[in-house]
Amino acid sequence: MDNATYNYQVHHKEVKPEEIVLTYKPDSGAVGTTWVIGTILSIIVGASARRWIVFFIALGITYMATRFFRNQRNEEEKAKIAKSTTEQNMNNARNISNQLNNMLKVSTGLVQELPGLLGKASQALERARAEFSSNAFSPYWDCIEQATRHLANFNNDIQQIRNYAEQYYRILQDKKHNFPSFFPEREIFPDTVPVINELNTVVRPGLTNFQFATIWEHRKTQNILIQGFGTLGDAISNMAASISSSISYLHETISSNTAQMIDQQIMSRESFERYSNSHARLMEDQIKRLESLDRKIK
Repeated sequence: MDNATYNYQVHHKEVKPEEIVLTYKPDSGAVGTTWVIGTILSIIVGASARRWIVFFIALGITYMATRFFRNQRNEEEKAKIAKSTTEQNMNNARNISNQLNNMLKVSTGLVQELPGLLGKASQALERARAEFSSNAFSPYWDCIEQATRHLANFNNDIQQIRNYAEQYYRILQDKKHNFPSFFPEREIFPDTVPVINELNTVVRPGLTNFQFATIWEHRKTQNILIQGFGTLGDAISNMAASISSSISYLHETISSNTAQMIDQQIMSRESFERYSNSHARLMEDQIKRLESLDRKIK
C-alpha cells in the first residue's frame, strides 16, 4: 500500500429531478379565480347564453394556466431539491472518504511501528541480562518493565489496527468506491514469539534468585501505567496470551465474510480496470499500425 497517497474515494449518488416526487394539497384558489373571472366576463357580455359560454371558456383557460404554472414551479422545485440532495450526498461521501483514508494512513503507520517496538523490547531485555550479571536489582526490573511496556504498546497497536479494519469494511459495505483492501498483503505482522520467549527466559533467573525475587515481591503488585494490565506481574504473566489473542482477532476481522466479499469486489474491479487499460493500449497500437500502413500506401 502506498503510504504517500491516500486519495481514494467513496462515490456519491447523483439525484436527478425526475426522481423527486412532490406532494401538494389541491389548489382551491384556481377554482375561485375561475368563478371570479367567469362572473366578471358574463356580466360584461350580458346575454345569458353567452354568459355561460364565456364562463366555461374562462374556466378552461384558468385551469390550463394554473396547471402550466404549477408544473413549472414543480420542475423548478424538483431541480432545486435534486441539486441540494446531490450536494449533500457528495459531502457525505467526501467525509466518509476522508475518514477511510485516515484509517488507512494511521493503520499503515502503526504496522510500520511494530518491528521497532519488538526491537526496543529485545534491547531492554539485553540490558536486563547485563544488569542481572552486575547484581543491579532495581535496574534489572526497570529494564524488564521497559520491555513489557514496549510489548504492551505492540499489543495496543494490533488492537487499534483491528478496530480500524472492522470499521473500514463495515463502512465500505454496499458502497461504490475505489478503495483497496485494508491489507493486500496478509503476512505483514512480525513474529512476537522470539521476544516473548526471551522475556520469559530473562525473567526466570530474577524470580529464582532470592535477592532479585525480594525486589520483585515489592514491585509485582504495584499499579503501573501499562495499557490493558493492572500490574507489572499481570503484564508479564499474561502478555503472551494477550498478544496472541489480539493478532488472532485481527486475522479473523480481515478474513471475515464481509471482508472477503469486499476484497473480491475490489479484485474484480481491479481486474476489469487492468483489462480496460490493456484493451485501450491494444486499440491504440492497432490505430498506429493502420496509420503507418496508410502513409506507406500514399
